[in-house]
Amino acid sequence: MKYFSYIDLISGPVYMLIALLIAYSVKNRNQDSVSIYKYLVPGLLMKIGGGIFLCLIYSLYYGGGDTIQYFNSAATLSNLLYHDPSGYFSLIFKGNTAQNWSYFNHTTGWPTSYMYRDMKTFIVCEIYSPLAFISFNSYIGTTVLTAALSYIGVWKLYILLAGLYPELKKSFALAFLFVPSVIFWGSGMLKDTITFSALCWFITSFYSIFLQKKKVLLSILSLLVSGSAIIIIKPYILIALVTGLLVLAFFRRIKKIKNSFLRAIVAPILLVAFASFSILIMVELGGVLGRYSADNMLETAQETQIDLKRQVYSGHSFNLGEFDATYFGVFEKAPQAIIAGLFRPFIWEAGNIVMLLSAFENLALLIFTVYLILKIRPVRIFRLIINDPFLIFCLVFSLTFAFAIGLASSNFGSLVRYKIPLIPFYICWLLITWSSHIGNEREWED
Repeated sequence: MKYFSYIDLISGPVYMLIALLIAYSVKNRNQDSVSIYKYLVPGLLMKIGGGIFLCLIYSLYYGGGDTIQYFNSAATLSNLLYHDPSGYFSLIFKGNTAQNWSYFNHTTGWPTSYMYRDMKTFIVCEIYSPLAFISFNSYIGTTVLTAALSYIGVWKLYILLAGLYPELKKSFALAFLFVPSVIFWGSGMLKDTITFSALCWFITSFYSIFLQKKKVLLSILSLLVSGSAIIIIKPYILIALVTGLLVLAFFRRIKKIKNSFLRAIVAPILLVAFASFSILIMVELGGVLGRYSADNMLETAQETQIDLKRQVYSGHSFNLGEFDATYFGVFEKAPQAIIAGLFRPFIWEAGNIVMLLSAFENLALLIFTVYLILKIRPVRIFRLIINDPFLIFCLVFSLTFAFAIGLASSNFGSLVRYKIPLIPFYICWLLITWSSHIGNEREWED
């Protein structure tokens, strides 16, 4: 299947124009919040531009890759929907069985075989197939729709954070709307685009249900849909997300206790309760998480390091060293894994232009982190963190996520994609901590 055709010259610009008109309409309806909504259209343009840039890089520079295979497979499903709707819906509801493979033919084309065999991967193709259908199987058109729709969740979370920290609305716009690597890897037809948007929806819905207590029914539906998408596609994200949100809920409860003596008594009880609940969730989700469950991740991490010694992985890989597949052995590697997840690849480890983009971002984050620690001092940083539950969430989520991907990854090319969910939240932690230090402390609002 060709990557581009004359349809791309029509479908792409038309859907981009529609998305921009809708964005301008939303902006004009919120004139009272123009200081926030002024970022809506530029952010959307960056999102769409990032998706198109991903298309061009993979089609013209790499000459292939996952994003192209997702499009090809989604296009075959689009053809199936047009020629045989019953076959299409059989695939959607009954799954990628050997019997359903027979619905594909020379007219529809065939999806990429390795994607069809993997349920989690093929679900991504199914998600993109309606977008391919309404864009007339245009690679650019489908990408524009993907970028625009995934932008909604990111924008919703930005609006939430800008409301909580009005003085940091410009900084949060930078963190969520304009970070180059997040735009590049989180805007095109990849798993990461879906999961990052779902992550943003999940946090926004969680806040609406449990903290704001508004639009509860709609938020519950959004929470279930976004949570299901994360579990199906990249379940390990849920581990870090649930851990961070439970810690956030714990510290919010503690802050509401005014009596310091009572707070000292209740804090350990609530901490044990939330920790037990978190562990229970992880145990109950063990079957769903599969190879991403706690026990299997230990084995996967050790197998990865063994493969590195055998030089199974080609290209630009990194090695944390040998360790035992035990909890103690893994936690010994926590510092190296977290540093890898947050700050690698370093400049000298970048193997191509795309990786170099991430390396420069990592360098900026590392410099800012070191400066923050030296300027504020760890004790002061701890006091600032402990007074802001959302700040705690950002740090816990970022470090947990960095630990997981730094431990289980081995290739820088994969790492730069895996880490995009943590980058905006780590930047938020840096910005809020710095703002609190210079006198703009703000309570987590009810």
